[in-house]
Amino acid sequence: SVSLAGVQATSVISANDSYVSVVAGFGNNTVGDVVITSDTGAVTTNADGFRYVVQGTIALVSPNKGQLGTFVTISGEGLFGGGTNVSALKLGGVAVLSFQMLSDNTIKVRADESLSLGFGDVEIFSTSGATIVL
Repeated sequence: SVSLAGVQATSVISANDSYVSVVAGFGNNTVGDVVITSDTGAVTTNADGFRYVVQGTIALVSPNKGQLGTFVTISGEGLFGGGTNVSALKLGGVAVLSFQMLSDNTIKVRADESLSLGFGDVEIFSTSGATIVL
């Protein structure tokens, strides 16, 4: 098992004798130890080895509807998810044609064509591995 800053990881992606890759559980603005407990009961600790950042939020999507090629501005806080930038972005489950990171609070995207009509999630994928969804 693995805990990050006192929060149990939700799953182990992969592991061997040299590394462990996990999905972090929900934590908020906390620094703490990384604790790995093996199936033999051995425990390895890295003191203050992980920092949870405040969860990013999407406050406004404008316009909130459009078609292929529509330019959309996404505003909020912490949109880089604690990373240095955004690695991918989807509108309604469809990757956008392009995006421009104006700041950690504003991203401008160009919508791609969708096969379905209606509203869908806005998903921002950070270089830190964080995902922000509205």
